[in-house]
Amino acid sequence: MFQLTHVTVKSVNAFYRVRCKEQTIARHAHRNVDLLVLSLKGKVVLQQGRRKRIVNQTNLGLIPHDSVSKIIVEEGSECIIAEFMTEGLTLQRPEVVQLKDPVNVRERMIEAEKSWTKQVIGYTLQAYEAVYGCLADLACGLAKIQGKAKKLDLILPSIEYMEEHFTDHRISNEIMAKQSDISVVYFRKIFTGVYHESPMKHVQNLRMTKAKELLQSGLMNVTEVAKATGFSSIYSFSKTFKTACGYSPMKARSEEVKGK
Repeated sequence: MFQLTHVTVKSVNAFYRVRCKEQTIARHAHRNVDLLVLSLKGKVVLQQGRRKRIVNQTNLGLIPHDSVSKIIVEEGSECIIAEFMTEGLTLQRPEVVQLKDPVNVRERMIEAEKSWTKQVIGYTLQAYEAVYGCLADLACGLAKIQGKAKKLDLILPSIEYMEEHFTDHRISNEIMAKQSDISVVYFRKIFTGVYHESPMKHVQNLRMTKAKELLQSGLMNVTEVAKATGFSSIYSFSKTFKTACGYSPMKARSEEVKGK
């Protein structure tokens, strides 16, 4: 994590556009140069070891100095890369954040790249403004990610309990919230904010995934699967399964659905 107030852009070295008819791989291992990566079309992969981050048209990528990374520009893709040098940037690996206003950032970067290429009056100032603007967006995005991670840590005991007991018909918001020693209302709020669905909806999805696996294995009949996944009646199970999967449990056991 970094705070923008602690970062100084010492110089902007280059703004350029990369267009690829076929996949291109470049390595970044400059000790003093940071890179901003904005995808205009297609996608760009920022890879450090096994860790990969995808840059598309809704987000922004940053490769910090001292980061030995690969930049993989996919076939048919186009991106803008800004090279600059900073002081106070403490990130150790490539990061990608969702942009609140991707259209505005895109326009800002395109104009900066055009001005840099043509060397028009004020191109250096425009480049600095674009880089600082992008760093501000990155700092904001990373702060949100860190905040979400802290909240996730808070309900981790509840999540672990859910993953171990989702087939228990007695599971509830109250029981799960108790594992993290927080109120039901706060648990539901944090969980929904992180997973974009309610805790019990997530439990249902876990049950449906398990039910489909058991049905397609052919080792259990529908009644046994219903009981094994936490349903008190076969009617309730069949109705829930069909709503979630689009076909009946009996059909899930057939050769037609197996392997889907």
